[in-house]
Amino acid sequence: MKKSLLLLWLGVFLAILAKADTEPANNTAATTTDVLTMGGSQAGSFGGADNYDYFQLQSTADGNITISLINDNNAYTYIYLFDSNGTSQLGATVNFAGAGISFTANGLAAGNYYAMAYSTALTNYTISASLNPVSVANDAEPNNIPAQALPLPINSSVEGHISHRFNGGNYDTDDYYLLTTGTDGNISISLTNTNNAYTYIYLYDIDGTTLLGSTVNFAGSGISFTANGLAAGTYYARVYGGSAYSGYTLNATLIPNTIVNDNANNSYFANAIPFAQNDSITGHIAYRNNGGSIDNYDYYSFYSNGD
Repeated sequence: MKKSLLLLWLGVFLAILAKADTEPANNTAATTTDVLTMGGSQAGSFGGADNYDYFQLQSTADGNITISLINDNNAYTYIYLFDSNGTSQLGATVNFAGAGISFTANGLAAGNYYAMAYSTALTNYTISASLNPVSVANDAEPNNIPAQALPLPINSSVEGHISHRFNGGNYDTDDYYLLTTGTDGNISISLTNTNNAYTYIYLYDIDGTTLLGSTVNFAGSGISFTANGLAAGTYYARVYGGSAYSGYTLNATLIPNTIVNDNANNSYFANAIPFAQNDSITGHIAYRNNGGSIDNYDYYSFYSNGD
């Protein structure tokens, strides 16, 4: 009898040890103090009226969040991921047959989230969370409009993330960059992304709305286009992701005109540039200036000292 009683108390003690979740304070997202760290796990158990266990988790980087659960008797068990409000569902799955289940919620920005485990069965479980972060550096937000554009030095590249979902449901669909050229030429904009997602790139004039070129990634990690015949000036590059999240590398290249420019307002007869008899002069013609005007005319004057 004493031996049986001892075994009974031992079983109760082990059950208490196995139940690592905090009851009843973790039955709602609003009250839970249980923390589930990225790359870590928490033990818990269900029984009686205890059907819900919530866990707080924090993602410090954009990426894909995976929630997994194993239980000790293959019981029907559900797992969910919620936004920071504890109610907007971002992913879920259920264990029908087997000890292990998992799902991944893709394209989530850094922020606060809640994982929930649910079951009406008597079972012990272990829940875990992991983050697969974007492999390239993020751009500084906000840069969603031309007025917030980040610098993109010509003949260089920048890295960023596009169309990840922020806490609250907004998506980072637009990233703008400012580039300045010091000479006339052709501007090439190119982009590679991390998951071959549909991603658009654009080049705008100084007003941020006049489109000078664009293309879209339909299948593959790399896209590019070239806007020809642009005068030295200020331009905006835009990355647009819509509902397709990715990390990206954006590059801007200037292919300059190697001939020396006339560098003067000589579009009218009265502003003609003088040059010496029996000499030559170089210039650029028909380049598009910021604002849309085209340098269609260059006038020159020379003095002839004989018939």
